[in-house]
Amino acid sequence: MNVRLTTILLRSPVLVTMVLFMLAPMALAVVYSFMTNGAYGGVRMPFTALAYRQLLFQEDFDGNLVFSTGYLAILWRSVLLAATTAPKTSMAPWWTWVTTSVMSSGPSPSRRMRD
Repeated sequence: MNVRLTTILLRSPVLVTMVLFMLAPMALAVVYSFMTNGAYGGVRMPFTALAYRQLLFQEDFDGNLVFSTGYLAILWRSVLLAATTAPKTSMAPWWTWVTTSVMSSGPSPSRRMRD
């Protein structure tokens, strides 16, 4: 069998699983995000971008659009939290390695056998 075909066949279960459990729900969420709100909850069919307009603008009592910074503040806090958390969590494996290597830095087994 061809090496390229074998590689594709071996990777196909992973690709199918990724599409099924990762890309399909994300695509469904994107489609739902462009649908209109229902009267009693849920969504209905006419596609619109009003939900994305509400991220930056808010409608006042006269029907005018006013710039709103509420969602931008939430987005900024999320980015800041991710930027501070990522280095801490990436240091955890290194810190585990350092502490275990320091604790086991006694004489090597081969040296103990010679003594």
